[in-house]
Amino acid sequence: MRKLVCFMVACVLGGCDSMGGGGTAWLPLDDKPRPGLFRLSIQGEPPLDDLPGPVFARRTLSDQRHALYDESGSWIEGVVPGAYVTADGVTLIVREGDGVAQHALSMLGIPVALAETGHERAALATNAQSYDALSLFVHSWRLADQKEWPWVNSFSVFGGLLTYLERLSPQSGLLFDPAHRCYVDSEGRPVRIGGDVAQPGLNTVLGDIVSADDGQEVPTMGILSRDLGRQGFLDPEDIMVTTQQSGGAAAYQVEAVMLGNLLGERPIHVFRRDSARLEQHLEQRLGGDNPIWELEAKRVWLVVAGMVILTLTLLRLGRNLRRKQRVK
Repeated sequence: MRKLVCFMVACVLGGCDSMGGGGTAWLPLDDKPRPGLFRLSIQGEPPLDDLPGPVFARRTLSDQRHALYDESGSWIEGVVPGAYVTADGVTLIVREGDGVAQHALSMLGIPVALAETGHERAALATNAQSYDALSLFVHSWRLADQKEWPWVNSFSVFGGLLTYLERLSPQSGLLFDPAHRCYVDSEGRPVRIGGDVAQPGLNTVLGDIVSADDGQEVPTMGILSRDLGRQGFLDPEDIMVTTQQSGGAAAYQVEAVMLGNLLGERPIHVFRRDSARLEQHLEQRLGGDNPIWELEAKRVWLVVAGMVILTLTLLRLGRNLRRKQRVK
């Protein structure tokens, strides 16, 4: 009986992790990575105290051996971001900067594997063991913002991410216009990357989420990470970091793919993480303001089902007690 009650409480508060749906896990930032894992910025200093130079490591994305920094402790010119592993099994996650796009590019080559719960998703991502279509975004945000973005569940479109996203594109999406050689909005205006906010039309930035919503529970999506093709404008040659292949199937490892190759000719949608929504949800969580009628529909049905099970169990328990009393 006690186990059943605990199970029901977990379903309500944690999104029913034990049922494989994943529950939102509000975990603190990971300040202590596992031993042998280093997250390094090319803009910073190599960890000479831990790994004296020169350091050679295998880049997991290409399976080729590279020199990362020399005997003097200087980064080798032309080091490519991504995951590297030394002969001693040390993992080096190398990035170009501290933004969302740079952190996403540093994850290139890490395996892709589906996590069943929010806690499992967090552990796999923070230890650089694997990512899925949700943890790629959440971990990039957490590393770039140093904020406790939640490890969201696997319910609903975007797997719970939509709660923390601001839609930039219209509901109808953005279409590629051959005349402009880029994507345009519903009024035919070119979509810019990092453009002047005073300029009319849609302005995206590196780090935004771009997706093709084709009705799947988790649409095909990735993090806009490099501006190629027509500079300053969103076009099919721009680079996305993703855990998916074209069509939405999971890739084997985190990859960098051209937007057009990943999403095809379908209308695309652009979203940006919304820090204001995060702060609002953090305040509601700390204040305990999480009434049952604000839960997702699937969770409500889980709660109802749990209440029915609990009622039937109590009735059965009462019947057994009455039988024992009659025997006495």
